[in-house]
Amino acid sequence: MSEKIRDLSLPLEEALNKLIEESEELRSDFQLPSIDASPGEIVAVLYEVRPRLDRLEALLIKSLRLKRDILQIANVFIDKHNESIDSFMVQQKNANFIRGTDFTSAKERLADANVSNIETKRDAVVAQSLIEACELAVSTVRYRHAGLKDLKTDLHAAIRAASILSSMES
Repeated sequence: MSEKIRDLSLPLEEALNKLIEESEELRSDFQLPSIDASPGEIVAVLYEVRPRLDRLEALLIKSLRLKRDILQIANVFIDKHNESIDSFMVQQKNANFIRGTDFTSAKERLADANVSNIETKRDAVVAQSLIEACELAVSTVRYRHAGLKDLKTDLHAAIRAASILSSMES
């Protein structure tokens, strides 16, 4: 099982990076209407924003599901490491607190526990980095979705303002 998290790490990080990259393209890769755009031009941009917003919503759902799955997997490895440290510490509880002529501190005993469980420690570190990568992806997609949603709201307001201005000119 220890190889599993390391084998999964790179493909999962690549999948998360693809989500982030696609969300960036969806959020910023289109032309905004000019300040003096007609309502028709603004509506054309709105028609472009809507499918992008839908796709960002799908990416957000996908990233949240991926986060759920990664958390389940990662927590197994983190828990396994914590249990192995606890087990080592219990075994060492009755051991002598003196090593040679020196007293051993709690930090030294914890370091011994970490060294003796280095493989589970590596798995736990990889698991934690996957969790952090997931949180970054989810928050990035969420912010880009919110930004595009705000843009849609602004475009609707611009259409209303343009309509009001044109009715006042008539």
